[in-house]
Amino acid sequence: MSEITSFADFIIDWERLLTAVTNNEANLPDLGLQRISLQDILQEAKAVSTRQDASRSQLAMDSKRRREILFEGRAAASRLRAALKGALGGHNEKLVEFGLRPIRRRRSIPLVDPPLPIE
Repeated sequence: MSEITSFADFIIDWERLLTAVTNNEANLPDLGLQRISLQDILQEAKAVSTRQDASRSQLAMDSKRRREILFEGRAAASRLRAALKGALGGHNEKLVEFGLRPIRRRRSIPLVDPPLPIE
């Protein structure tokens, strides 16, 4: 028999084992408790697997919606910032409170280096 490594392989193996034990139940009367134990575990494994599949699906949908929300939110924030600049004026220092940079006068920069002091 090949090596079992995946969760699905274990489930298939356990189902085959239980089917074989059930088919030979008349010859193996003392294995009832072990069979029931494995049946319970198999049932829980299938339930967990089903929930995990549903979670993956929900995660994919949530990830897609998250990307959409980011796109919509960035556009809405941009419109709000533009409206703030329009309402307050581009030069208003109050824009800093909203995380915006007001338009400020440029400092005059001398075109020539100042003379060096004479010693």
